Amino acid sequence: MCDIRILSVPSIYNTSEQDTSLQDYESKLDRLYGKKRAVTIQFANCEMRRVLDELGDDAILIPVDNYHFKTTVMKRTGPRFQKWLYTYGINAKILSPPDVINKFRSNLHVQLHLLQERYDTEELRMEPPTGIRVYEE
Repeated sequence: MCDIRILSVPSIYNTSEQDTSLQDYESKLDRLYGKKRAVTIQFANCEMRRVLDELGDDAILIPVDNYHFKTTVMKRTGPRFQKWLYTYGINAKILSPPDVINKFRSNLHVQLHLLQERYDTEELRMEPPTGIRVYEE
């Protein structure tokens, strides 16, 4: 890296005032990741620190019982939201809205089907893990 110099190449990014407005940026995010929605999620108490790290210390956490709390978050409910929620495994459950629950379930079924196709052989058969509690609505 001895011969470093500035080239007179135009930027690939459009930096005009029109394209950098917050409203344009929000609409691009909406198209990519879905609109922000109020989503109520129940978590196991053992996840409280992680949830506060993600949402901030000013998040409102409401006790559900001795083992769970719930919170309502404004999140884009696209693939990134679902990946984030997957990281909590059985320690998280979407309570509302119903269309987000249905989309999450649908994606879980697709993933399960793909995994079963991939690993459902005589040598390597997927068995359901024992002791896992599945939430049913």
